[in-house]
Amino acid sequence: LDDYNSFASPHLLTPSLSNRSNFALGTGDLFATGTAGVTSIIPSPEIPESIYYLLGLLNSSLLSFYAITHSPVFSGGYYKFSAPYLKKIPVRRINFSDFTDKTTHDSIVKLVERMLDLHKQLVAAKIPEDKTRIQRQIDATDKQIDQLVYALYALTEEEIKIVEESQPRRK
Repeated sequence: LDDYNSFASPHLLTPSLSNRSNFALGTGDLFATGTAGVTSIIPSPEIPESIYYLLGLLNSSLLSFYAITHSPVFSGGYYKFSAPYLKKIPVRRINFSDFTDKTTHDSIVKLVERMLDLHKQLVAAKIPEDKTRIQRQIDATDKQIDQLVYALYALTEEEIKIVEESQPRRK
């Protein structure tokens, strides 16, 4: 059931069809429902992980790989990002009493906050050289998040190679 109050607090949004993970932070100033081609994720208040952590995980190459390999393929190479498929994504929960887990969580949160800021800078940039510089910072931050996620899920080098070779190029 779509309820305006559910969207008043930060939540996650994604196109219902996409060629990769494309999650964004909903801030409560836009009310979208599944009928608009958008799927919303509203974390339970009992979840201790930061919404930025969830955003970083869901946009990582690893969870994008998982999502597209567990979804039917639609015309144009798009995949379904709707509730029945998203519910199955293995979101790595954090043991906050474990130093390594907490440190990784906090690092992902900081990198996602940086990523959000960089995307704002990219939109505001007017000079092509500034856009190029900011895009390079976005790409580097994205890689840092991926590395933390790979470590969090204990991927081997072979598994990382499979994930990275499967990813569509970001534009």
